Amino acid sequence: MASKDASSHERGLAHVQEQFIAILAHDLRNPINALSSGCRLIERRNIDAETVELVGLMRASVNRMGLLVENLLDQARKRSGGGIVIERHLSEDLGPALHQICAELRTVTPDQPIEMTVELPYPVSCDVACMSQLFSNLLGNAVTHGTSGKPIKAAARLVDNDFILTVANSGDRIPEELLPTIFMPFERTRNRFSREGTRRDANSNFGR
Repeated sequence: MASKDASSHERGLAHVQEQFIAILAHDLRNPINALSSGCRLIERRNIDAETVELVGLMRASVNRMGLLVENLLDQARKRSGGGIVIERHLSEDLGPALHQICAELRTVTPDQPIEMTVELPYPVSCDVACMSQLFSNLLGNAVTHGTSGKPIKAAARLVDNDFILTVANSGDRIPEELLPTIFMPFERTRNRFSREGTRRDANSNFGR
């Protein structure tokens, strides 16, 4: 009976979480549209080349935020019992999307070297929005938890029809005892990672 009650409670929590995500994603549309409109208004003014480049980066970031919000809404609509919905298509947009994410991180962390290599000579079969979110999380973690000032090396390549994405930073390895729960959402551990010493290596293969 206790197991049945716990299972029912978990299903209720999952339903509430799905509703929260859907409402949040929907409500985020207005501020994103406002930011996009603001960028367009700034671009119409007489601004110098450096500002033009900065506003262009801001617009690209806002557009990516919009895609992520739409992806959240799609997940909320399609989810039926857990899991992540992946919609793969042959696309040439992955390389530019990854470069955009690197540009965002370089802007907010100018003192942190990020070396990015993209070798995608032909379209990749993937969900660009999901892959971009994955890369953004990995790169953001590398910046946050790696050794400050040491280069972060990221690469996206097609090797023998496989898409390979890697992110590596400098620092001590993540302690073995933390690995079983490190990717659990909202998991709190006793050890807080320091920017001065935790290395996170990610090497993901995705069939083309």
